[in-house]
Amino acid sequence: MKKTTYIVIDESGATHQKQNDYFVIAGYITKQIYSVKSTHKIIEKNLKLNYPYLAKYSELKGCYLRSYQKAEFLNELFKIPTTIPIAIIVDKKHLFKRQQHDENIKYNYFIQILLSYLLHNFPGLLNGDEIQLILDNRNVSVGSMNSLQDYLNSALGLIYNKKFKVIYKNSTEHREVQMADLISNVLYGYYNFRNEYSTYNLVPSMRNTIISRFPYKYFKEPICSKKSQNEVDKLVNI
Repeated sequence: MKKTTYIVIDESGATHQKQNDYFVIAGYITKQIYSVKSTHKIIEKNLKLNYPYLAKYSELKGCYLRSYQKAEFLNELFKIPTTIPIAIIVDKKHLFKRQQHDENIKYNYFIQILLSYLLHNFPGLLNGDEIQLILDNRNVSVGSMNSLQDYLNSALGLIYNKKFKVIYKNSTEHREVQMADLISNVLYGYYNFRNEYSTYNLVPSMRNTIISRFPYKYFKEPICSKKSQNEVDKLVNI
């Protein structure tokens, strides 16, 4: 029986936006994708019953939820065995002019860096016959869709003896991508509006996030903010 490792990823922010310092691509590794979907369905149902104002949203994106609501999703997600949060955090202050390419090109580039980092430093997490990379398709051109899978298989696949399959899904219709949206939203808030009250601190497993920092040589960690959580919730609106 074929063994598949799933990597589900979404992004928060954009490299060309000047108002915030960090761009985030984040999500999770899992071998139990169907458990992720069912967990999301159960939590969403409970939240919409307990907070009727959420019923108007077909997709509970991170920017619609309060910190404790996002934490309810993520604490249940990380109870699923083999499910681990991952991310690449881009310090936009140190992106050089030669790196100011099309957003799709940069997005693919940063995903390649993240996967290279995982394969080199945590090879045991990406075992199995196939690595299935699931991405949100809303902001990706057709050319970029095709080029990413080709690159991963020709470069990383040959080096690490892995087979990659890249699948693009609309997050509105796929709960596994919605979970990745929540992780990227939380990390975006943590890095851009860092404070001791953040959702990050309500989800203990987020401290175990495997993070690749770019550019590694110049990356600067954010300074802790004293903003209240209500202030931060208003700012994290991706």
